[in-house]
Amino acid sequence: MENIRDIYPLSPMQQGMLFHTLYAPESGNYTEQMSAVFNGALNTGAFKAAWQEALNRHDVLRTAFVWEEVEEPLQVVHDRLELPFELLDWSDRDTAAQNAALEDVRLRERDRGFELTDAPLMRIILIRLAPEAHAFIFTYHHILLDGWAMPLVLGEVFQLYNRLEKGLAPDLPPTLPFKNYIAWLQEQDMEQAAVFWRERLRGFYSPTSLVVDRKTPLADQPYIKKSYVLSAGASEKLHLMAREMRITLNTIMQGAWALVQAIYNRSDDVLFGATVSGRPAEIPGIESMVGLFINTLPVRARINYADSMRGFLKQLHAEQNEARAWEFTPLVEIQKASELSADQPMFETLFVFENYPVSETMQQQKSDLTVSDVRMIERSNYPLTIVAAPGNPIAMEMAFDSGRLSENAVDRLAGHMLRVLELLAENPERAIRDISLLTPEEKKQILGSWNDTARDFPLDQSVVSLFEAVAERYPHNTAVVHNERRWDYRTLNSLANRWARALLEHGVRHGDYVALCLPRSPEMIAATLAILKCGAAYVPIDADYPAERINYMLADAEVKIVITDPVPAEKIDASSRHLLYPEALNAVENDTNPALNIKSADSAYIIYTSGSTGKPKGVLLHHRGLINTIYAQMRDFRITPESRGLQFASYSFDAAVSEVFSALLSGAALYIIEKETILSKSELTAFLNDNKISYVTLPPSLLALLTDVELPHLETVISVGEACSVPLARQWMERCRFFNGYGPTEATIGCVWGQITSLSEELHTAPIGRPIYNDRIYIVDPFMHPQPVGVPGELCIESPGLAYGYLHRGELTAERFVANPFSTEADSRLYRSGDLARWLDDGTIEFIGRIDFQVKIRGNRIELGEIESAILQDNTVKEAVVLAVGSDPQSLRLAAYVVPASGEFDVDSLRDALRERLPEYMQPASFTVMASFPLTHNGKVNRRALPEPDFERQDTPAETAVTPVQEVLLSLWRDVLRVENISVNDNFFHIGGHSLLATQLVSRIRDAFDVEIPLRRLFEQPTIAWLARLIEEERNSEK
Repeated sequence: MENIRDIYPLSPMQQGMLFHTLYAPESGNYTEQMSAVFNGALNTGAFKAAWQEALNRHDVLRTAFVWEEVEEPLQVVHDRLELPFELLDWSDRDTAAQNAALEDVRLRERDRGFELTDAPLMRIILIRLAPEAHAFIFTYHHILLDGWAMPLVLGEVFQLYNRLEKGLAPDLPPTLPFKNYIAWLQEQDMEQAAVFWRERLRGFYSPTSLVVDRKTPLADQPYIKKSYVLSAGASEKLHLMAREMRITLNTIMQGAWALVQAIYNRSDDVLFGATVSGRPAEIPGIESMVGLFINTLPVRARINYADSMRGFLKQLHAEQNEARAWEFTPLVEIQKASELSADQPMFETLFVFENYPVSETMQQQKSDLTVSDVRMIERSNYPLTIVAAPGNPIAMEMAFDSGRLSENAVDRLAGHMLRVLELLAENPERAIRDISLLTPEEKKQILGSWNDTARDFPLDQSVVSLFEAVAERYPHNTAVVHNERRWDYRTLNSLANRWARALLEHGVRHGDYVALCLPRSPEMIAATLAILKCGAAYVPIDADYPAERINYMLADAEVKIVITDPVPAEKIDASSRHLLYPEALNAVENDTNPALNIKSADSAYIIYTSGSTGKPKGVLLHHRGLINTIYAQMRDFRITPESRGLQFASYSFDAAVSEVFSALLSGAALYIIEKETILSKSELTAFLNDNKISYVTLPPSLLALLTDVELPHLETVISVGEACSVPLARQWMERCRFFNGYGPTEATIGCVWGQITSLSEELHTAPIGRPIYNDRIYIVDPFMHPQPVGVPGELCIESPGLAYGYLHRGELTAERFVANPFSTEADSRLYRSGDLARWLDDGTIEFIGRIDFQVKIRGNRIELGEIESAILQDNTVKEAVVLAVGSDPQSLRLAAYVVPASGEFDVDSLRDALRERLPEYMQPASFTVMASFPLTHNGKVNRRALPEPDFERQDTPAETAVTPVQEVLLSLWRDVLRVENISVNDNFFHIGGHSLLATQLVSRIRDAFDVEIPLRRLFEQPTIAWLARLIEEERNSEK
């Protein structure tokens, strides 16, 4: 073959770079560039000749790569090539024009990239800026050279230049060819290597998440590099520690990164990539060979949080030493040996310890030239690459895809890495569980300014005294409206006083619990006030509950008196308690306010919530907490005596407490709606309009039904109870003052809310807002350390509204209501919600889901809400619910339920869209299309009432090939995979496919169909059925 000196296989790293270059050819991955300015008299002819001689000396610099129509990719070494060398003269331009033009050329050269089949994969541009100043731009593909080899090439070029510039012939020792290393690789035992890596990665199923990356990546964003420096004092201590522990600084840096990743992911098992030099000592002259020797390997770090940082580093160092014998293994083979699917990346962060700084080589060249403005620009396929360099101080670079990560997120990541290193330098015996990532600045912001909520509310009073003051001030204001009945505040207060005195006569005493089981009515409101006026706490029970649940709650609360009426009374066991009908309470005529001393600390009501044991648990709440929440609502929601509020929620839910008292403590009117009206969209709309309702609190499921109706009187809408999707929040924020809120019953109705005025596309769900007045929110790791911005943690609440606890459940109360580590007050408590949330950049909070609602499918940890949010991004979908369905963890499958936004809905189109947004393991296995979702009494989606998914009957192509295109693809798959039994719905990567075989398959598809299918599409649609459809679409578009 003409001008061909040699042909041999690729090294492991070359294989990976080839794949990623083909996978995203437009990304510029692995196109590297070094630039500098030479000051002094530069002999341009000698300089060009020196580079040409270096090209002549090293085979790898004259190498091209082929992968089509061959069994495996090969590198082809050319015998002779001329180096692309461009000489320009800009000496007539001013400095500003030169700098602008230089930036343009650098960018143009990087964008130009390389065709890997067309050697040499390197170019040089030399630009004369002044008689003794030249700009140098060297652009090359990383597949040729690694960081160790680059200084070797540069050093050799300057040696050659010095001789040629003096008129001397080149006189350097002969080089060793890169194929020596390839030959050594081929002698290694890959089977034993697979055994090692299989054991090393056993039990690791899903990649370690970046956590703080954008949920919807931005397209066509630059790869950015930022530099950070550890303090000199900490750097010196870490160097001493490395020597004392007989470990490398590389191990210390990798250990710090592993701990950051573990804390971010709330995990004790993380995986990230790291580069190794890949230069085996047994190859003679390996230290002077030029080529790509480095390899990327997985680093698995298993963390025992009780262990010391020193102990963890020793363990990591021992494991790295054990892996050294198998560093030659190609990453694709390691992934095949692991339990990770071949169509997902093993890791998303790469750690590089660089002890071969190119700039020092440039500065140390022995000639009359001086070198300035040395720049290295690199781009890998990983969203984040951490490059650490030894020295004092220790320096670190973060190179990142700004489409995946924001600069703020990377700055925080770097700050947390430096924080761990500082803590390690300060005390290596510190237990890992004692690490707090927050920097002093973050601590001040999160614990201080974002939680600066103090407000002077009348927390020393009772709900009773405040209501009585409102009734006295606004006696003729409408208080309650139900159907045709309308009571003013004087009437309501008068009746409540009469009933309170009647209850006292029936033996109700201060601190008693009185149950309330009435249908929706003004009497229900009057009875509530009457119980409170006795100094007792009311226990609201929905009259529609089953008898068993009603009697359990009555027995658990040890209720002696129940205010009810004849219909629900039939369900109540009256053998041990007294039933009072409203008529019996009317006997007392004295309607003055009872003069009882009711304190803010007195119990006000008990709400029963679902319990993990299957039995509801009673939450005991007090006047002080209720007053704080209601006064915060009145202020933020602008509830005034002119307002009209809706009483929507079931009375047994704390949302009803909010609806009732936000009206009654502000002098507003409360409109009680019938359950049947709620269930009819048209009747609900008419009710809101006819009664000119000005503010409502509704769950997103119900708000979704009202997006297309006119509600001219509605001024304020509060969404609670469920996660609110971004599209739904966007629709409502354009119509009125729209609030999204959050709050467990244990923190008195609501502890976080905020008005939505703008929404980021990166969010899964609308933010739930900020801490309300006098509440403080802490988002913590499992060891109660505050999590940084963007990092999920358990949402914990400090509030004057914290419940006293759970009735008769001391152990559960102690577990959920804990001592407050963030307060100096000895009796301060926190409520651990069990909910996962994170701070956003602006100080608002995003709700993620229940910690115990995360599911694992095929080892992948999945948040169902993330899938629901991805579905709701499609404008053809109005509502979405995703369930994990199966009889045991091994059989779990994802079932999606959707309500279309219109009649024009196509499941296949939605599937296609989801493939663009979600990895394969998060794709629902079934889609059930419904006209509407069943709702609970409180208007939330009743997930238990959703129909069983039909996993068998789905709109997918048949199992066997039924079209000519499918037949050809089936044949190609069999050839490439060397597997006979293949279904058109099999995932290529689940039946033996991997990245290198994917490149072969794409090449064969091109030859067979004369259609260009990007490698990326095979990863997005890795079945014959979907590829066939794609090919047919491409063919049709060309006609």
